[in-house]
Amino acid sequence: MYFTVFLITALVALILLACIAVALRGVSAPRSTLFGPVSYRGAAGHGRNVALSFDDGPDEEFTNQILDILKVHGVPAAFFVIGRYSETNQDLLRRIHAEGHVIGNHSYSHNHFGAFRYTRYWEHELAHTDETIHRAVGLRPTLVRPPMGLRNPLMMKTFRRCGYTTVTWSCRGLDGVTTTAKKILDRISKTVQAGSIILLHDGTDPFGQRNPQSTIDALPKIIADVRSQGLEFVRLDELIDVTPYR
Repeated sequence: MYFTVFLITALVALILLACIAVALRGVSAPRSTLFGPVSYRGAAGHGRNVALSFDDGPDEEFTNQILDILKVHGVPAAFFVIGRYSETNQDLLRRIHAEGHVIGNHSYSHNHFGAFRYTRYWEHELAHTDETIHRAVGLRPTLVRPPMGLRNPLMMKTFRRCGYTTVTWSCRGLDGVTTTAKKILDRISKTVQAGSIILLHDGTDPFGQRNPQSTIDALPKIIADVRSQGLEFVRLDELIDVTPYR
C-alpha cells in the first residue's frame, strides 16, 4: 500500500513538474506559441533576408550613434522603444522615423514583473507608449515586443485584441547585460541565418546597469559578417509581412 501511495505521489509530482516546465517555456521561450502567435523569424519566401532590431531605447547618446552606423552602411532596423524614454526623446523618435526605420512598442515602464500583470496594466502600458510615438511621428505602431520577451496568456490576449503583432527574435547578441563586442559578434555570427530576427540593444534597461558601447563597437562588424554570409538586411515589417503602423 505504501509503495502504491509513493508511486502515485511521484507520478503527480512528475506531472506537475512537466506542467511547470511547459508553462515556463510559454512565458520565456521566444519561439513558443503556447499563449498566442509570435513572429520570431521571417515569413517564408523572403530568400536570404534578415532583420535587425533594437530594444530599450531611445537613448540620446547611444541611439544616435547606432543610427549613424546604420546610415553609413545602408541598413534598416526596427527600434522597440520604451515609453518613459520616448517622452523625453521626441526628436530622436523623429530621426528614427525620418531615416526609414520602423518604431515598435516595448512597453512604457519595462517592468521586470510585467509578465505577471493583467489586462488593465497592459492596456495602459501600450496606450501610453503609443501616445508618445504618435506625438513624435503621427503614427501608432502595430508591432510590440514584451520586456525581455516574457509573456503570459492575458498579456498576449490584450496584444491581439489591441491589434498588435507580437515580435520576439531568433538570433541575439545577449548584449542586454555587460559583455564585450567580440562576444556579441560571435553569438550573432554563429546563429544568424536566412529569416533571422536579430536582437540587440540601443539603450539601457531602466532597472539594470550596462554600457551599450560594446553593442556600438560590435555593430559595424556584425553588419559586415552578416553580409559576408550572403545575407541581406531588410526592415522587420517587410521580413514578417505586416503593416507597421495604423
